[in-house]
Amino acid sequence: MAKKMINIKDNREIEQQHHDNPLIQRFANKTLKHLSEQENLIIFPPTIKESTDLEDDQFIFENRNGCLRTSNVVGILKEGTNEIKITSRFYKEGSDDYFIRYMLEKVTNINVTTHHMTSNDSNSYHDLLAFLFPYYLNNAMKKGIFKTYVKKQYSDANIRGPIDFSRHISSNVPFTGKIAYNTREYSYDNEVTQLIRHTIHKLEEKYSFGSINDNAHQKNIRDIIFETPTYSRTNRLDIMEENISKPVRHGYYHEYYLLQQLCLKILRDEKIDFGKDDNEINGLLIDVAWLWEKYVATLLTENYVHADNKTKENGFSIYSDRKRPRAFPDFYSRDTILDAKYKFSENISREDLYQITAYLHVRCASYAGVIYPAVKNLGFKRLGKLAGYGGEVFTVGILIPQHCKSYEEFVEKVNHSENEFKSNYIL
Repeated sequence: MAKKMINIKDNREIEQQHHDNPLIQRFANKTLKHLSEQENLIIFPPTIKESTDLEDDQFIFENRNGCLRTSNVVGILKEGTNEIKITSRFYKEGSDDYFIRYMLEKVTNINVTTHHMTSNDSNSYHDLLAFLFPYYLNNAMKKGIFKTYVKKQYSDANIRGPIDFSRHISSNVPFTGKIAYNTREYSYDNEVTQLIRHTIHKLEEKYSFGSINDNAHQKNIRDIIFETPTYSRTNRLDIMEENISKPVRHGYYHEYYLLQQLCLKILRDEKIDFGKDDNEINGLLIDVAWLWEKYVATLLTENYVHADNKTKENGFSIYSDRKRPRAFPDFYSRDTILDAKYKFSENISREDLYQITAYLHVRCASYAGVIYPAVKNLGFKRLGKLAGYGGEVFTVGILIPQHCKSYEEFVEKVNHSENEFKSNYIL
């Protein structure tokens, strides 16, 4: 059966000819929370509550008054031969979605040798699994190294479990003073940590991971290697089968369950064909609005505080005489409020305008604005001076290069855009 591929972009109306596509029909008006619980999908960020822009009721495809639209979600979905690729609006036919790849590199602090990456077809999205691994690993390792009961085989005089008669007869006859027995021990060296270590080696072999600019990730890699002394490359298939049959179920280790599923998909090397059943829905979905905010944070680290409404971190008090309630703009400095918007059309909405001016007033700041990805070199645009207590409202666009012939060319041009932004527009 011929492969059916549909290419659509984020935040766009879906053409009428695609409305009857089974995948679109199946996913229309289903929330991301529902999909994360019901479908065999990888959703990034792995915990929906991490995303300010992508709430639990966010749809991939929304059907409203007969109009089907995409949202702030990019990625790929597949069922049998039916495949839908949702790209960023900066994607150009005949190349990778360089913008998504670049932001993932920046946010996850990882470099991948470019010639190992697939290009010019939908498989480039599948390669993005490699970029997600450090983030998933770091999230899981915050809970400590995964520890569980494992079966151990011994042959000595200190019996601590049931005797294994067949093994004892084959190994200790004539009697040597040793008894063969089995036991269960609580250990860091188990099927899950072994799976993680196999994934580490697979990624290094396949993608030639370069410098990992994250100390926590480097430590996590070292810890996994240290705690898996029985690792052997030859038992990779056995370890995979063990993890497939025994998914992590304990609620406390939910991050390890997500990491376990990602590792299996990477090790299977199945691209999007994660499952054996052609009727099974598979895919990778990325919240690009969340990714854009995290990317902007990499450009503003020295000048701005990055607040987080979900984790309630780095906010400021609205009242001067008590600590609650608190406000959480995306970014703020001593004199400026800055809101990161992936979906933006050069004009600030009334709701966003009211919000950033309220923050400006509380902070006694002089400027409040929106930072967004631009297709034209718009740079800084002053919208006006506020009445009353004053202050200026502005927008600033970071130019996203278009029509690049290679990823290297894209990186060179976007670095120029970043330098221009940091030199001229950070207030």
